[in-house]
Amino acid sequence: MPDDRKIKDDVIDELRWDPLVEETRIGVSVEDGAVTLDGSVPHYLAKRAALDAAGRVRGVLAVADEIAVRLPGDEGTRDEEVARKIAHVLEWNVALPEGAVKARVDEGHVVLTGTVDTLAQKALVAEQVSFIRGVRSLDNEIGVRTKPLLRDLERHISAALHRRAHLDGGGIRIEVDKERVRLTGHVRDAAQRRLVERAVWATPGVAVLDDRLTVGG
Repeated sequence: MPDDRKIKDDVIDELRWDPLVEETRIGVSVEDGAVTLDGSVPHYLAKRAALDAAGRVRGVLAVADEIAVRLPGDEGTRDEEVARKIAHVLEWNVALPEGAVKARVDEGHVVLTGTVDTLAQKALVAEQVSFIRGVRSLDNEIGVRTKPLLRDLERHISAALHRRAHLDGGGIRIEVDKERVRLTGHVRDAAQRRLVERAVWATPGVAVLDDRLTVGG
């Protein structure tokens, strides 16, 4: 496991490498593998990119978010304009049934609601909305529709984990209760945990992910 000094240096380098992040605006501190990011960025996408960048660094066990979104100039603006842009994103998203997702905007803070078919769709909508200028924060309250489950859902998820490059799924235990999946065991770092989550999100029939993985060890 890298020491905190090495992790901090690597996080700073990763922030500098990512073209969506203005790393000079972001402060980094590390204690026992837990990274805290603070400072300010001009849009929500930069905040999301910074958190993702820190999370994929080897040795990072957790990422705490203290980044503020401070919109430049007059962009702290019109909720109606932000809502209109979100409506266009939802309208043009071919992965979503028409009217499946709704959005509320209050001073740049967006709440997404509605129902989709998979956890992957839920994550995709949030990712696309994060690209919209004027969004300060995002709460994803979209529900996932219960669908007929794949036979032997545990086996399908396990196979998906083993197909992922750079992921050792041997330390992960999968428990299935109807459409709810619980993960226990351990992964090496936050980046591996993210890979596991995305594999489960993409599995048809999974409506709830109860992630109890421990990081490190």
